[in-house]
Amino acid sequence: PDRAVAIHLNGVLLDRDAVSAEVDVKRGRVAVASLEVSAIGGVRSAIGHAGDPQGVTYLPVAGRGGQSTLVVMVPGTSQALYDATLLSSQPPAPAGGLTQQEQSAQSSRTYPVLSQGASSVNIATTGAPVVAIRRVAGLEIDTGATGGVNSPAAAWVVTPTVACDVSRPGLALSNPGGTPVVVVLHLLPRAGEPAPPDATVQVPPGSTVGAPADFLAADPAAAVLVTTEGGTIVAAGTSSSCGRDGSSSFAVAVGVPVPAGALP
Repeated sequence: PDRAVAIHLNGVLLDRDAVSAEVDVKRGRVAVASLEVSAIGGVRSAIGHAGDPQGVTYLPVAGRGGQSTLVVMVPGTSQALYDATLLSSQPPAPAGGLTQQEQSAQSSRTYPVLSQGASSVNIATTGAPVVAIRRVAGLEIDTGATGGVNSPAAAWVVTPTVACDVSRPGLALSNPGGTPVVVVLHLLPRAGEPAPPDATVQVPPGSTVGAPADFLAADPAAAVLVTTEGGTIVAAGTSSSCGRDGSSSFAVAVGVPVPAGALP
């Protein structure tokens, strides 16, 4: 009790591009996450999925675009069948060409995904449920990853993803629904400091947009309260920071949904 343990997998899983593990808790409760430290520099981690897999997973990332990697895991004993859709500033399209993709039971596979700017990869299953994460390359050698969420919400708190003063903060707002959603962004500054003016962003249906850069630059290390004026979205932070130009370290963190009725 009250302890943490690291289970090293290098010795048995070296040089595999996709690795997953199922943790079967026999007594009590635990929290599980992956952690990888690269030999050339950089760290990435993703929280484990608690309980049974869900039918839909949303994996949003803010940034200038490029290549990311989708890792899909089938923990059950039946074959999975799923679609992956890319939501960005462009019309929705299959992510990585994954349409009616089949994957065998108890397996892990990786798929490259190309995107531009803020984007979300949404996975919907019609067969056995799956668990997915999205690996994202930073501006240099550091990488990030997110396990996403299983449903949109009307309010989110997005924790800071900036580690140093020199930074390039980012915040992705994804609307998987069929109608536009108006989003209000409110910075949560350090205690005793005033909050800058809120920002309002309209997110078109079936798209993902980034928060205004000047709004985030007012306090890059602050958390952001994201609320909607009707409708639901998915929110996530993605930032580069440290180094001479703020590009050395890279981090991704999906937002935490605020329960309905918790806000005044």
